[in-house]
Amino acid sequence: MTTGAAIDLVSLQRSTVRTLVAGGRPLEQRRHTQFASHRIPRTEWFEMHDALDRHIRDLSAGVEDPWAQYAFWRSQEIALHG
Repeated sequence: MTTGAAIDLVSLQRSTVRTLVAGGRPLEQRRHTQFASHRIPRTEWFEMHDALDRHIRDLSAGVEDPWAQYAFWRSQEIALHG
């Protein structure tokens, strides 16, 4: 997750999140490039389209609760780095 990601998560409604992705700035930049044609101007958001929907479904396969997964990732970070 990128450093600013935890701050961004505060603004999200829990019920609207379909998946969360662990990664850093390089991964975030690749996703912005990958879906650039569907980016909503002057935001971090993308319009939904078939390729993005498939990507989200692939990432969320087998994940019942993305927030529980996020809590697990955060606990790993704390355990490893304090």
